[in-house]
Amino acid sequence: MTGNVVLLGFALAGVPGLSITKSFLALAAFMTGAVAGGRMATHAGSPESDRWVVRAFFFESLLLLVSAAVSLGVAEGGSRGVLTAAAMGLRNAVIRKLAVPDLTTTVLTMTITD
Repeated sequence: MTGNVVLLGFALAGVPGLSITKSFLALAAFMTGAVAGGRMATHAGSPESDRWVVRAFFFESLLLLVSAAVSLGVAEGGSRGVLTAAAMGLRNAVIRKLAVPDLTTTVLTMTITD
């Protein structure tokens, strides 16, 4: 997402060939995925239960599978970039909640996830 923020800034500054819409949609989809992952983590139930993690990774896999199908022309629908961004937002929210040491992402991406 750091790249999308940079590209959005360049597009807003008027650099030709860059799309404000695409960068904004990717950021919005990422944040939507992060919110979904955060809500899954919030309503996780008992700390010993890892069901929510399995459910979150299932939805991430589903989003990536549909994205791949759209990319290959097997399925029609939303933009594969938007689907992938939503999957990555979901993943980052889960990683944030799990708080595994040494499993980090970029500072800006984690800030957006927060």
